[in-house]
Amino acid sequence: MRKIKLSGGTRTEVAPAGSTTQHHIRRANSFDDPSGNFLAAFLAGAAAAGICAYAWGLLAVSKDWHIVYFAGGTGILVGLVVRACGRGTQSVYGMTAATLTLLACVAGNLITMAMLQGQERQVDWVAVFKNLKLQPVLEWWKPRFQPAHLAFYIASLIIAHRLGYRRLA
Repeated sequence: MRKIKLSGGTRTEVAPAGSTTQHHIRRANSFDDPSGNFLAAFLAGAAAAGICAYAWGLLAVSKDWHIVYFAGGTGILVGLVVRACGRGTQSVYGMTAATLTLLACVAGNLITMAMLQGQERQVDWVAVFKNLKLQPVLEWWKPRFQPAHLAFYIASLIIAHRLGYRRLA
């Protein structure tokens, strides 16, 4: 729709039925995106998030790198994978990428904790991970968490959301 200024007021003009504008409005207002594949986006994004979480834990423990830059890399990778596999034009793809990124960041930290505790106890980290309880996790996390980490996590969510879907020009 276009608003046309006339001497006595404004008149709204509706675009013709088959126009590109009507097509974009219809696609933006409907959840069913014919050009996208939400299931492929979700599954591929979940796989990328799992790989990122495992790599986060592996690098943090093996290289002794306890940095939050992993969050940004996770956001970029998950966002690009969701975008490439889903090919969607709606923000639900971006929200999916951001949610999977958040889960990957939390899982990456939990895997790091499990691997470190597994090294201390000389047991497999998977056994430690399976037996995680909330109170010990919070006690482990409190002295290591800094407010700057929150900024990196929020930035990674924004990055994942922005990269998660194609925009209509």
